Amino acid sequence: YSMDGDAAPIPSIVELKDRYEAWLMVDEAHATGIFGPHGAGWVHELGMQDRIEIQMGTMGKALGASGGFIAGSFHLIEYLKHRARSLVFSTAPSPVVCGAALAAVELLQTQEGQRQRERLHLNIRTLQGAIPPKWQSEGAQDGDMGWLYPGELATPIMAWMAGSTQGSLDLSNSLAEHGFWVPAIRYPTVSRNAARLRVSLSAAHSPHVVEDLAARLVETSASYCSPS
Repeated sequence: YSMDGDAAPIPSIVELKDRYEAWLMVDEAHATGIFGPHGAGWVHELGMQDRIEIQMGTMGKALGASGGFIAGSFHLIEYLKHRARSLVFSTAPSPVVCGAALAAVELLQTQEGQRQRERLHLNIRTLQGAIPPKWQSEGAQDGDMGWLYPGELATPIMAWMAGSTQGSLDLSNSLAEHGFWVPAIRYPTVSRNAARLRVSLSAAHSPHVVEDLAARLVETSASYCSPS
């Protein structure tokens, strides 16, 4: 999901785990601060927080700090505190990091936090609307170039398929010459022949910059090949 800009079919997975009386853990790394009331995450966006046993996430993305978190029942947290070796034998976050993360969480719940989320979602819509339909693909095939369209879902991550490993590097370098840092993602991070650029938007980007990025993506890609 972090490379495609899509999301897991949580409702279907919840139905499956309920059928077999299993537990479900959802990674909110790319949803914390962005989706749901006060940026609580994708599970809250879907209104399914009472049906998910474990929610985990990071404080190193939208929150701008470092480290991670696990959210769950009192008994779950007590169990992890005493039995999770990765926690028991690790060093606690520094007070500075904890303070930064707590301040970010508090910001998310303010009007300014809501304004930043609205700016981010405006940038997402701006980028999606600026990509011509012929450069959108709902499924990546070997050698495809263009936006891996995630359907109706609007996330800050866009996968721009590049056709090949060398193509992804060339596109990334070309965009860098115009002031855009868009990293090339290739094997083994993604499958062979599924190299891509990974666009990551933020609330700090202006709509003008986002529109310019879309134009550069299309212009640069067109110089290599036709859309998929």
